[in-house]
Amino acid sequence: MLRNFEVRGAVEVHCAGSTLDLHNDFGLQTLHYDLPARSLVLVWAPLDGRNAPVELRLDGVISLKMMPRDDALPMEDDDCLSLLGFVTPDMEGTDAYLDDASVDDTCHLLLAFEGGWSLKAFADRAAFNF
Repeated sequence: MLRNFEVRGAVEVHCAGSTLDLHNDFGLQTLHYDLPARSLVLVWAPLDGRNAPVELRLDGVISLKMMPRDDALPMEDDDCLSLLGFVTPDMEGTDAYLDDASVDDTCHLLLAFEGGWSLKAFADRAAFNF
């Protein structure tokens, strides 16, 4: 997967000379999957109102897997990112992920949220815009 960003820590994105903390400073606002276009777009809104929204766009989606939320957790936690990372195609769950230096073009993007739900995706391209 080609990408324009690096992952730092488990919740920070570094792109175009800037680093954003998607756990503490942003909340997921929308998730849109366009089947005919094979594109997935996630948009995070700033929690403090000072930053612009952040968009993650995956084009040429080949694989998309969502795991359900944990009903024991409050729904208010569903928008809070707990993990952004990469996994090999055969890795399941959110307990293990690769550091950015170990990622290759076959790795899948993993996003997990405090509400327990997660998303694993593989696409031709992944790009953050902010």
